[in-house]
Amino acid sequence: MDMQFLCEVLGTVAFSISGAVIGVKREMDIFGVVVLGIVTALGGGLLRDIILNTFTPSMFVNTTFLYIAILTSLYVFFLMKDNKRLLPLLSEEQFEALLNIIDAIGLAMFTIVGVNTSFLYQHGHLACFSIFLGVLTGVGGGVIRDLFAGVMPQILRKHVYASASLIGAIVYYHCRVLLASDYPLLLCAAIIIAIRVAAYHYRWKLPKIRSAGSCN
Repeated sequence: MDMQFLCEVLGTVAFSISGAVIGVKREMDIFGVVVLGIVTALGGGLLRDIILNTFTPSMFVNTTFLYIAILTSLYVFFLMKDNKRLLPLLSEEQFEALLNIIDAIGLAMFTIVGVNTSFLYQHGHLACFSIFLGVLTGVGGGVIRDLFAGVMPQILRKHVYASASLIGAIVYYHCRVLLASDYPLLLCAAIIIAIRVAAYHYRWKLPKIRSAGSCN
């Protein structure tokens, strides 16, 4: 199976789950949950295609991923509609940890897809642009999701999120230039997922200026 296609499938499912779960928690109706699942999964790719100036965004050319996002979001909605829990057997803490892993997988897969797309459109010789497309594809959908959900985008406040995508994109780009194999893809995915899981577990945070009286 084509690795680009497999990455997009895994990323679409992972981010659709992430978006739909937030939609349910924000008490959106079924339409809102599906929309949030779609924009989380495909929003980054849409922004990437706009910057690449493609005539028709890929999500409308190959609708396979759109249907995957819709079906995944509907599945999450009906699974959570009674108790707002995707997996009732897990504690809230375990569920949040699992959701973080799912989100990390989506971030890794779409970061890889974004860098690969730059090569597909003959921009692979532009390192900064290729890395930028990787990060944008990885985090863009989450930004749109958070704006729709009425919360501050997680990449501006969540512990080591966009920076994990950036590190993975840099490693993947340079390894892809040097190695014509799938090993760079696996390495990039492992790095991003490992950073996100470790950041969640150890509560790593980037420096910020706290307001007077803040306890966060």
